[in-house]
Formats: sequence, C-alpha cells, structure tokens
Amino acid sequence: VLPLSSNPDQFREEAGLVYFIATSGTGRDLWQTDGTSEGTALSLDLPGNAVEFTFRSGQAVVSTLSGSTYSLWYSGTSIAGIAVNSLKNLTTTSDGSVYFFARATSSSPYYVYRFDGSTAQTVGGPLPAVPSSLVAIDDTLYFTSSSTLYQVDATNGLQALYSSPTASLLSRVEKLGDDVYILERMTSSPTRYNLRDSAGQLLSTDIVWAGTGKLLVSMGDRLYFIANRSGLGQELWSSDGTTAGTQVVTDLRPGSNGSDAGGLIAGANHVYFSGHDGVSGNFIYRVDSSAVVTRLARFAPEINNSSVSNLNSRHSATLGNSKVVFSASDGTTGAIYVSDGTPTGTTRLINYGTSSTPAQMETLGGTVAFWRPSVSNSLRVTNGTTVTQPTGTTGAIRSAARVNSSLFFLESTWLRTLTGNVVTNVAAVGSGTATEVVGAANRVFWADQGKLWVSDGTASGTFVAR
Repeated sequence: VLPLSSNPDQFREEAGLVYFIATSGTGRDLWQTDGTSEGTALSLDLPGNAVEFTFRSGQAVVSTLSGSTYSLWYSGTSIAGIAVNSLKNLTTTSDGSVYFFARATSSSPYYVYRFDGSTAQTVGGPLPAVPSSLVAIDDTLYFTSSSTLYQVDATNGLQALYSSPTASLLSRVEKLGDDVYILERMTSSPTRYNLRDSAGQLLSTDIVWAGTGKLLVSMGDRLYFIANRSGLGQELWSSDGTTAGTQVVTDLRPGSNGSDAGGLIAGANHVYFSGHDGVSGNFIYRVDSSAVVTRLARFAPEINNSSVSNLNSRHSATLGNSKVVFSASDGTTGAIYVSDGTPTGTTRLINYGTSSTPAQMETLGGTVAFWRPSVSNSLRVTNGTTVTQPTGTTGAIRSAARVNSSLFFLESTWLRTLTGNVVTNVAAVGSGTATEVVGAANRVFWADQGKLWVSDGTASGTFVAR
C-alpha cells in the first residue's frame, strides 16, 4: 500500500487505465490503476524520480531527475543524448511527436526538442525565456516565450509567428475549434486585452473579462467576447477570425456608457449574456448564429451583472440539446433559472442561496444537479420544470465529479453518489480534508493526506490504491 507521503499527482487516462506519479519505497515513480486494488501497481520503476510523463503510441514517455540531471525514458528505455539541467512540458501531438523544452545548465537558454519514437533532437532555439501557454492542435504545438508566439511541427520545425511590443503583454493563448488566438494584456487597471489570430493580425481591442470563466467562447464558426470601446461602451462582439468579420453584435445601450454586457456563456445553439438597455434595467439576452438578439424574460428586480456573470464556469449546465440551467441573483437572493433561448421558455425555477454563494452544477443525463459548496443539505435536482431534493443524507459537499450519469461527491469523511434522485452512502473515506475528486475510467480518484483513493461507487470497490 502506498504510504501516507506518496503524494500522487498528474492523473492521466490512457487506454482504460489511469496513470499517475507517486512516491513509494524507490522514490517517485509512474503507477497505474484500473480502479481495483489488484489492478493498482507500479508501472515503471526508473532510476531517479519521475517528474512528468506523456504517452506516444500507447507507451509512456517519462522525464526523471537524478541529483541535478534530467533524463528522458521511453517504454522503460533511456533516450540517448538527454542529460540536462532542466526538462519540462512533455507534450504529444497527433502525429506522435513528443515535444519538450530543455537547457544544458542553469544559465543556459531553453531549446525545443522533438522525440519521434527513436531519437530526440533539437528543432529550434535558443528561446528568449521559459516557455508557457502551450496549446497542441493536431500535429502542431503552439507556445509563448517572452513576447513571442511560436509554433513547431515535424515538417517546418520552429517558427516565430508574432512578437508583442513587450514581454508582459503576450499573456495567454486560447484554442477554439481548430484555431489559435492570442490575448495581449494591454492594461491592468482595468484589465483589457487585444485579440489577434496566430499570425498576429489584430482582430479586436479592449476585450474585458466580464465575470468568471473564459474571455472567449465559440458557437459555430464564430468567436464571441465582451469589448469596451470608446463611443460604444461595453458590448457583445463576435469574429469569424478576420478583421473584416469582427464587429459588435448589438449596441444594446446606444452611446458611450454601453450596456455593461457580461455573463458570457455558449449554449448549444445560442450565446447568452447580460446587459442593461439604459431604460428598463438589466436583462438576459441570447444571440443565435444569424446574429439575431432576443431579450429573455426579466428575472428579478435590478439583477446585477456580477451575479449574472455566474452563467460561466461551474455555475451553469446544459440540459438536453436546447436548454441552459444557470445561477443568478437580484443582488441579495440567489435563484436557479432555465432557458431554451426564448422569453417564454426562460423561467425562475427556485429561489436558492445568496448573491455571494452561487450554485455549482453538473449535467446528469436528462437532469441537472446543483449545490452550494460547503452548505449542508443544499443538493437539488431539476429536469428543467421542477426542482426536487434527493432522498438520502447530504452534508456540505466539498468536491464532486460526474461519472456516466451519476454524481460522486465528497462530504465530510464520506463518499456519496447521486443517481437519479437518490443519494447513496458509498463508504467512509479519508480524513475529510480532500478538496478535489476527478472522474476517469468509470471511477473517481482523489488524494487525501498523501494517499490515493479510488472508487467505482460501491463500498467494496472503494479503497486506498497500492
């Protein structure tokens, strides 16, 4: 059994098994599990300590650290020529190339390496700074280094795509569909971004982060974002990836004040957002692929953008192919809403919580489960019409994950499941301090005080892996 100090991390599913790095008697090594005690075992016992891993053609590629020297291994065999001071960001692309960044000494620059299954060779460099913002699309890897966006592939090697005026501006790279977009942070108070394509072509300025979640969402072949422009104020914009095809979707509140648009979320056939028309107050709107904007039913008096922004992230969920369930508030009282993108199909389901504690949600087949983190007996289920409290005991949910059509969640020292409208006690587990549970291979995994726990949803199938 792995000791209390095993500290498992870097969980990755591959061919029906879950792999992770953990500390055992021989140091940090690569382990694997099929979700059973008998199927949890050491996968690779390599010299030194395992640091990172990825897969190529079903075989593990692992970096290890012995003393101050990093090495690289493939299918248990050392890859010649790799003995470096630093090695990071193992990434596999669709053609089977494994890319990583390495430097010879602590004062040396980083170079880009490519491993093709037999040899590892440099394909570019030196780089001006530590690489970051890695995004793999098909057979190409994109990343930033200092103020420059790069791409690397097996055919063309390393290419610089775009250099921003200063290193601090090129802050992140977003992948949407088959395309890569650059977000440059132009100001920090308030924070505003420029949007560029991978060649550096400027698509939009003054993008703002309106609430939690992503700066960009996509529907069909268009991007949607919130921008605050002189003369227009803060409104919803969209782009087809070209300068000519980037424009404001609707000017909800004509004039320089703008509608204070926010709460951006993409549904199956609509993008939802909030905005103030300057006359009647704050409403939720939706836009379809034809750029037709429809105002939905007003939910509550003076609903504010900070609460509507909880449309993002964990505070919304899809229901079937055409509905969205989300959390919002009127500034004091929270509520759960459902919308099919039409005014008559948008309703408040239940008053729930407060503006400062929005619900977290998960889609479970034909229903949506929602709860307030750390609030006892807050778990509810909706089919889009009615809201019910599941049968069975629920305390304060610390973390939850969906596996198939069931919700697995940690609550105090218990693992419980929600299936349909019934909560089942699975097993008493751990110390009650674990904060994240993840679902993979039809099971859930979590770390608690250095132990790796696994469960298939049954008491006999819940155990500390070894």
